[in-house]
Parts: sequence; structure tokens; C-alpha cells
Amino acid sequence: MAQALRTIASVVRDDFDTSFFVFRPKALLRAAHFFGQHFKANCLFAVKTNPEAVVLTHLYHAGIRRFDVASIDEVAHVRRLFHDAELYFMHPVKPRHAIRRAYFEFGVRHF
Repeated sequence: MAQALRTIASVVRDDFDTSFFVFRPKALLRAAHFFGQHFKANCLFAVKTNPEAVVLTHLYHAGIRRFDVASIDEVAHVRRLFHDAELYFMHPVKPRHAIRRAYFEFGVRHF
């Protein structure tokens, strides 16, 4: 269950047994907008760096429409979230069945 946190310090000062995820949506949007405005080339977000749907959705709404996907699971995950995203299946070693499925089932055209 997601919880709102006042500060990161309030979490790390307590004993905890499970990992946690800190998400700063405003900082993410600021960084995505800055990068998009100043880097004049096609930008791809590598899904493997953070596949959380909330992160991908914020990036998508910030204008990131191209995603580097490294597995058929990542292909399916991003395609479920965004029908019109451009997917780049860039893993250097991928099984033929994954390429076939990515192309025919998910519409991937960049390998």
C-alpha cells in the first residue's frame, strides 16, 4: 500500500524490515521537461532503470514517448500502459520468439 511520507529522514531513522520506494513526481517532471527542452535529439527512457507504472506514466505525460525495452515482459508492460509509445527492443541478445512476438503482437519496429 502506498503511503505519503513527510521526509525521507523520517523513514530511515526508524527500523524497517522491507524496502521502500521514494517517488518525487515534481522533481521527475522538472528533470524530464528540462532534458526534453535542452537535448535536441530523440530521447528514450530505459525501462529497466525504473519500470514502475507511476514513473513511466509521469514521463509519458512529460513528453517522453520512446522507451528502450530489454525484454518481452518490458515490451508488454509498456504497451499495456501506452498504445502509441515507440518501443525500441535494444537488448543485444534476444530469442527469436521474443522478436517475433514483439513485432507481430506489440508492433515493435525498432530492434
